[in-house]
Amino acid sequence: MKSLLICPADRPGVAQLADHVPLVLAPLLGKCLIEYWLEALAARGVKHVVVLASDRPQAVRQFVGDGARWGLQVEVFPQSRELSVEEARVKYLGQLSDRSTHDLPDILLLNTLPGLPTQPLFESYEGWFAALKAYLPHTVTASRIGMHEVQPGIWIGLHAQIDPTAHLHAPCWIGEHALVSAGANLGPGAILEDRVVIEAGARVTESVIG
Repeated sequence: MKSLLICPADRPGVAQLADHVPLVLAPLLGKCLIEYWLEALAARGVKHVVVLASDRPQAVRQFVGDGARWGLQVEVFPQSRELSVEEARVKYLGQLSDRSTHDLPDILLLNTLPGLPTQPLFESYEGWFAALKAYLPHTVTASRIGMHEVQPGIWIGLHAQIDPTAHLHAPCWIGEHALVSAGANLGPGAILEDRVVIEAGARVTESVIG
């Protein structure tokens, strides 16, 4: 089985997410979008994935490597611009199709998280945040070591340090190696990415700290 993934390029509605890395590598609940998709495709039995990247393809290639850590064969094809699904089908279907088995590759534009097809990530910051909150119950998987739902709606990652006087209100997601200081109030709707530091007495609600 094969899949072809199209990495999104310019998205004015969430332009700051791509300030430092391509959108598919921006932090999303401790991972990045392309990582979620490669895990999902490997679980479906996909073996070969081609990634079309027009925004900093070298960074995408450096992150995914050859795909071995997901049990996949992954190739990154740089593009001069983002292709539509139809353009990608015309350009690559012939070389990726297995004519002997009539196995046609899936072609996916990476603008949602796996399992949330109706919640686009990159149209607005509001939509991005809504998709993250909707994905919170799916964050505890066999591939994510140390993430636990310590109370209903409160997830805490490996090596996170939380002062006993801090107050956590569901939904609340705290990434790996995060530090939450004394008297802090987190939630509802607080998402702390990995290695975030929250100072004493700070309050975070309906926000992502990256």
